[in-house]
Amino acid sequence: MSEKKEEDAVIEFSARLAETFRGKVKDHNGLCPNKVSLSQVIKVYRHGAETFASDRKADLSINEWSMARVNMFLRMKKGEVADVKPHTKAPEGSMSALVFETAPIKRVDSFLDLTKNWIPDEEDFELAVADVKKNQLNYSFKSAEEIYLVDESPSSRSIEIIY
Repeated sequence: MSEKKEEDAVIEFSARLAETFRGKVKDHNGLCPNKVSLSQVIKVYRHGAETFASDRKADLSINEWSMARVNMFLRMKKGEVADVKPHTKAPEGSMSALVFETAPIKRVDSFLDLTKNWIPDEEDFELAVADVKKNQLNYSFKSAEEIYLVDESPSSRSIEIIY
């Protein structure tokens, strides 16, 4: 594929992906009191892409894996917590006691993906495969850095395609 055609394919895929995320956020926020932002969904997707090589199921693409993580995140935000299996174990004996600090509480305004090390359920994977098919998200990439996504944070290095 020529460089121009490849770039056009990346732009088209990124636009479809952004539209899919907007739809997921709108649907979720319309049904649930526990709201999510587009930025949060993009960060969860990016985290999925970052963990793809170590966690993936053999028959899934990086896109399907990352989309499954988005589906897991949204399901959990709805309160549908299932059998969550973190893929990392805390070292035994690493905590000997609790220490309570008297410092004032500090508010953190950044998003922290607590599901970063969790593996989605089978229903999340099935929904991801359906999302990819329905929204024509079948572009193959190796890293989230190859596509255009913005998470609306000052540290974002990508651009958002707006039509």
